[in-house]
Amino acid sequence: MDICLLRAGPQDLPATQSALTLSLLAYTATSIVLSVTTQSFGSAVVYGLADTLTLAALTYTLLMVRRLPQRLTQTLSALAGTGVVIGLFALPLVLIQNAPPLLLLLITVWSLTVIGHILRHALNVSLPMGILASMGYLLASLALASLLAPSGL
Repeated sequence: MDICLLRAGPQDLPATQSALTLSLLAYTATSIVLSVTTQSFGSAVVYGLADTLTLAALTYTLLMVRRLPQRLTQTLSALAGTGVVIGLFALPLVLIQNAPPLLLLLITVWSLTVIGHILRHALNVSLPMGILASMGYLLASLALASLLAPSGL
């Protein structure tokens, strides 16, 4: 939770395979739960798996470009874990048919800021650069959602 409040960074997490696996499984499950509100269960599972793979691939690519592959486990654990926390906060809004747009915007800004905060630490860049990278992830995620469910999301 401290990372979601910008009080800690990915370097504060354990660099263990078990933490990474648990956070990725929870992230995938959260993505499926959020997606099943707008599409069939099968489509939601496909989207959840694709979303997780996209997160992992983009994180891996960014770390390789910056020549920091040793940070993959902690960075991906942080991104997936915070994605779960923010996703659980977003779930009630997703379930409401006409959720207040301001609340949806706040959740989105919070998510972009947290991802930017994590990437700032992982990539040794400024917060604005981290947020810019988080916007790239958001765009990739939206493109993926559009490809997998053109009439849905």
